[in-house]
Parts: sequence; C-alpha cells; structure tokens
Amino acid sequence: MKQLKLTRILSFTSFAESTAWNRPAIPLLISLIFGILIGNARPGSIVVISIAAILTMCSILLSIIRKRPAIVSPVLLFLFLGYLSIQPWKETNLPSSHVIHHADEKKKIIAGIVLTAPVSENHRSRFTLETKTIGHGKNQSHITGKLRVTVSGEIPDLRAGDAVALKGKIRPIRNFNNPGGFDYRSHMAFSGVHAGIYTRGDQLQILEHGQIIKPFLIIESLQKTISNHMDRSISGEPQQILKALLLGDRFAVSDDLRESFNRSGVAHILAISGLHIGIIASAAFFLFTGILSRFSFLLWKARVQKTAALLSILPILFYGLLAGMSPSTQRAVIMVILFLMTFPMEKEHELINTISLAALLILVCFPPALFSISFQLSFSAVLSIVYGLSKIDLSPADRPNRWKAFRRKFLLFFLVSFFATVGTMPIVLYYFNQISLIGLFSNLIAIPAIGFIVLPLGFLSIMLLPASPVLSSLCIQGCDFVLSLTIDIIHFLADLPFAAIKTITPSILEICCIYILYGCLLNLIGRKPAQENLQDSPLRKKTVQLITGITIVILTADVLYWVHTRFLHDDLRVHILDVGQGNAALLEIPNGHTMLIDGGGFANNAIFDMGERVVAPFLWNKKIGTIDTVFLSHPNSDHMNGLIFIARYFHVKTFCSTDDQASSQSFLELQQTISEKGIHHPSFQELPAIQEINGVTIQILYPERSLDGSKDQQTDLNNNSLVLKITFKDRSFLFPGDVMATGEKELVANHGRGIQSTVLVAPHHGSKTSSSTSFLNTVDPEYIVISCGWKNRFGMPHQTVLNRYADLGCRVYRTDEDGCVSMTTDGTTINSN
Repeated sequence: MKQLKLTRILSFTSFAESTAWNRPAIPLLISLIFGILIGNARPGSIVVISIAAILTMCSILLSIIRKRPAIVSPVLLFLFLGYLSIQPWKETNLPSSHVIHHADEKKKIIAGIVLTAPVSENHRSRFTLETKTIGHGKNQSHITGKLRVTVSGEIPDLRAGDAVALKGKIRPIRNFNNPGGFDYRSHMAFSGVHAGIYTRGDQLQILEHGQIIKPFLIIESLQKTISNHMDRSISGEPQQILKALLLGDRFAVSDDLRESFNRSGVAHILAISGLHIGIIASAAFFLFTGILSRFSFLLWKARVQKTAALLSILPILFYGLLAGMSPSTQRAVIMVILFLMTFPMEKEHELINTISLAALLILVCFPPALFSISFQLSFSAVLSIVYGLSKIDLSPADRPNRWKAFRRKFLLFFLVSFFATVGTMPIVLYYFNQISLIGLFSNLIAIPAIGFIVLPLGFLSIMLLPASPVLSSLCIQGCDFVLSLTIDIIHFLADLPFAAIKTITPSILEICCIYILYGCLLNLIGRKPAQENLQDSPLRKKTVQLITGITIVILTADVLYWVHTRFLHDDLRVHILDVGQGNAALLEIPNGHTMLIDGGGFANNAIFDMGERVVAPFLWNKKIGTIDTVFLSHPNSDHMNGLIFIARYFHVKTFCSTDDQASSQSFLELQQTISEKGIHHPSFQELPAIQEINGVTIQILYPERSLDGSKDQQTDLNNNSLVLKITFKDRSFLFPGDVMATGEKELVANHGRGIQSTVLVAPHHGSKTSSSTSFLNTVDPEYIVISCGWKNRFGMPHQTVLNRYADLGCRVYRTDEDGCVSMTTDGTTINSN
C-alpha cells in the first residue's frame, strides 16, 4: 500500500517519460506567452497579426478536413492570439468620454461606483472607482473609465458597490522614469486604471449603498463577522497573521512583522497561494474520503475518491472567496480544482500538464497576469518543485522501518522547500533584491506550524462559528498559542545580522541563463529514478552538456562586461535621477568610484520611501552595492529622506554634509543609521575644500568657511546648501543644492569665474528665488538640468527662470519631462540622453 502511494507521488512529479509535445498544453502555453511578450513590447500591428491568425485557423481547418495532423499551426495560432490578446491593455487612444481627458489642475466633482473595498494604510485609504459623471448641475456630463482614489483622514464606511461622489484633482498615472524602476503606469493600465485622484475624507460622500451582486455582499458581511470575532478572541501580531491567512487581509500585517517574515524567508506564507489552497484541499479530501468510505455502495463502485474530490472543491471555493480571490489565490484554486477533476475523469495525475493547463486558462482569461509578480513566483515555484522532484529517487528502502519512513518524508518536505526557494530566487532577486540566507531553516519551522496547524485550525474555527462561537474561540486561542511561539522564533531569526542580504538586480539575460543552468545541473547530477535512467542516451547527455557549456560562456561574458562597465571605465558618468520634487544624482567616477549627491524624498517615508522605491532600484540595476561617498546638500526632506534607506542597506563608506541640524524625525533617523552602521561622518570642518579622485576634482564652493574652519551660518537651510563643483579635465558639473539668490551672490563674489561649469543642476528646482541673472551669466553653462516634480504645487520651475535659461541659449533638460538625465564625458565632449 505504501509502495503504491509513493509510486503515485512519483507519477505526479515525473514528466521525463514523455516529451512536451505529447502534452499539447505545454507548447501552446509557451507560444501564448511569447505572443503576449511580443505584443507588449511591440504593440500596434493588429491588422497584420489578425490576418495571420485567420490564415492559420484556415490551415488548421484544412488539416482537420483532410484528417492530417496539425503540429505547427496551433502553435503559430496561439502566438498570434497571444499578441492580439494583450492589445486592449496597450491602447493609448482612449475614448473621448474617458476620465483621463479631464486631468488638469482644477478640482472636479466625480460620481461613480466603488469597485474595490477600501484598503487603509498610514492614515490613507485607497480604492478603485468606476466613474459615471463629472461636474454638477447643468455642467454635469457622463464619463467612463476607472480612477485610483486616495483619501486622507477618516472615510465613511465604504463597501464595494456603493455609489459615491468626491472632489479632487484628476492626475494621470505616472512613473518615476529611471532605468531599473518599477513601471507603475503599465501595472495600473493592466488593471484598466489610467488616472488617479486625491481627496480628503470630508470631501467624499456616499450617495447610495449596496449596488453590488448579492453573493459578494454576503461574503463581505461574513468577512466582517469573522474579523470581529477574531478581534474579540485574540490581539496583537497573532491576530494580524490569522487575518492574513484566513481573510487575505495582508494589510493587517504591520511593517515590522512583514519585514521579519521577509528577512527570514517565510513571507510567502502571508500571501494565500498554492500552499494554503493545497492544505485545505488535502484536509477536505481526506475528511470526505474517511466519511464516504463508510458507505459500502460507494466502495463497491470505486467512487469514494471521485466523490471526495468533487466535494473538496466546495471548501476550496469557499476559502478562496473568503480570502478575497486575489490573483495568486485564483491561480491556486484553478490549479487544485484541475488536479481534483482528474479523479472523476479517471485521468493520470500529471502535474506538469495540470500546471500548464492552469496557466493557459489564466492567460487566456487575463493576459496581463503574465506580468504579475505573484503569477511568476507561483508558477516558477511549482515548476521547480515538480521538475526537481522528478530528478530525485525517493523510492522506499527494501526493508522500510519507521525511522527510514520518517527520514524519507522529512527529505521530501525539505526538498520541496529547497526547490521552491531555488526556483523563485532569480525572480525574487529581480523584484525584491534580497536573499534570505536562513530561509530553508525558517521554512522548516514556519510551514509546519502555520501551514499544517494554524491554517486548518483557523479554518475549522470559521466552520464552527455559526454553530458554536465558544468552540470557534477555543480554536482561535489554539492558533494564538502556536502563532505566538512561531512569531517569536521568526523575529529572533530575522534579527540575526546574516539573516538576509540585499543584492544587485539581475538582468533578463542573467535570469534566463540561471534557469537554464539550473535545469541542466538537475539533469546532469540529479539522482534519477531507475525507469528514467533507462531512457537516458549519450546524445541527450551530450546535448545537456553542450547547453551547459554555452550558458556558462554567456554568463562569463556577461560578468566580464559588467566588471568592465562598473570598475574599469575611464569616463565620468553623471545621472540626475527623476525623484519628483527633490534632488538625487549619481556620479560614476573612473575606475569604479561612486558618489551620491542627495537622495530625494517626500515628507513621510511611511507613505513613500524614495530611497527604497526609486534610488535603490536605480543603483541595483547598475550593479552598485557600494557608495564610496554620499553628499547631503542640506537636511530638507526632498534631499535627505531617500538617504536613510541607502545608508541602511548599502555599503556607504563616507557621509559628507554641513553641520546643520533639523528637528525632523527623518533627520534623527538618518543620524542614528549612520552611527549604527559605523559610516565615517566627518564634520564640515574636516571636509577637504578640494580633493581629487581618479582624475576627477571635487570642490566644496559653499558655504564659506570662517578663519577657524567652520562655515558661515545662514538662517535658512536652503542658503546653507553644500555647493559642489565636479571637474573632469575640460568639463565640469555644478551642484548648487537649494541655494537661493543670497547664496548665489556670495558664490559670484567669492569665486567669480571659478564657478563656471559646463553643466548646471538648476538651483532650488528652478524656483524664482534662485537662478539670478548674475549667477547664470557667471556659470555660463552649456546644459541645465532641472530636477522637479510634474506639475508640482510650488509652480517650479518658474516661467521667469525658464526665460532666463532660454536667454542663455543653453540646452535645458527636465526630469519631470525627460526622466533620468544621464551624461557621459571623457573630459572633452559630453554625451547626453
């Protein structure tokens, strides 16, 4: 019996006995994926591709009529269909009635239907609104399209389906346009959202409740009932985890707890996916099997497992709906249901086929799912597990005993965790730039405790709630006990200094090479089941070895390219980043020395951390993990707040600034981080006025120093900005921070033509309080770069200043229009983007 069970398990995971072409879902899926990718990268050729698709369908019909096999035609058809399927989400010419055409600087009254339940975080709530009308009274008109609504402060008790009216400014969804940055605009476009609106709670009014389909209203009511029951039964971090596990409320988890789960490598437990659905499905299947096996007529007709599989679909669907049916949950539900359906259909359990079919169904229904992080992680994990286990011989020993059986089960559990971790690692590095070094060990604790104890017990508490709230509370108390112990262990592991490390971003080429090498190594060194060894041929081994060798050569060339690009270049590269209304610039000095001048930032890092979301991804994309020198011009949030993350997670050697102090919490946090990380932070008096690094001269021109070496103090932080001039042979760059007219006057008086520069970063974002005529004439730049936010509330750059720049006859770049401005110079000429 045990031998039969293990044989069935191996049959689930083994797909080496037949090729992908014997499973039509696999080539069709691959073809559809390539079609979607091509359609996303090169949209617009709808007519040509449609004609090609029609001709291909005719070819398939002709093959059917002639009773001939059609092998290539279906693959081509799915390639064309994949291209066409993504086109509606790439459409840029939206209808004239779309809300995006009303985006301007005027506040508008918008009415519509709430599509998603509000999600609250950091005193803000967000939801999606299906717009209906704009304006009021005689000026009211009908509009279409979705809005991403952000509400500050308290909001009414909103539910999906409510009709609401609100007032605010409509703004198109925009990106921070830097290499390596997250494409937020495409992400929202895939959800059908092209614009957003910001409003206050007192400017939002509910017009009518309950314009929603009744079943969804029942689910929402049930979610609130269960949530309130949890609030009465437990509190603190266990409550947060339980809500995430049972209700899909990941926003209930605090940032600190989430970071601990991330660092310990068990964050996947917080997102309801295949693990959770699989556990519920297994528990339901074995429960129904045990109950139905007592009915003899089902046993006689061998229908116990068939009926149990069908009945197990009900709790799976209920759990998925209760958890909100997020994309990862939807994929898991589809995959598990397809697997369960193989029982009544009496099909062989072939996981690779089930996985491919599930992915195919998801992409046919919603092509943009391909670009979802959760989609990529889910399927890479499952495919890695299935393929990895197919290369491991897990046959039972000739003389099995309890110890050997336990050891085999433990090995299987460890291998599942190992293959899932390895299979998702390249994608995790690409999106999150972090590796948990203790993830395998942490999962050995977290998955059994949370997955096999807390999740089933918590689900049981939900089932018991209508009949016996007392028993339901007891189950929740049991969850509380197990979760408290587990969370304490996770916090301890996460606090270890070696728990996790931040990494550079791998390129798409590198990710492909890593996956190819991973598959080849499994084929070459994996212990294969005996039946697979019989099929191995010298030609197959040589082919795998050849692919391995070619991949290693490509990876080696890639490494050499990046070593040369990063450390062996002989030019000066200057990048002024798009950080909105702020400043941040990266300098790549010859032979790999890196310098960061300011880090951008918004007033509250809890709402948006510029260092984490914008500056760090740009640096990681350029394979930079070490910053030799950081300069902070002055401690205002739009220059300083992004540096907190950089100081904490990058290897910063020296931090340079004036001695100005600020009373903000961000300034104190930055100082504390510099101290904790042991970053060298000389006083302003200790900073050299001029130094040379690899042929590049760095001058501190301002603030002026007194005879005792200290700086002359100004009352305004902007006028105390650190002004740097970077010179490489005949070319130079001037970074004046937020210095204003008073400071500019001193610079001209004290340095004269010494401030003349080829490139000027506009002082104070192009404010009318800076860029005085005498200062501009003295600098006499060929290029001016304005770092500012798109249509910012300060009106920068001011038109008067733009006119002065035009009078100079120099070329002007703006980060709000041009994105990141990159310039490269050999000391004689300058190349700019």
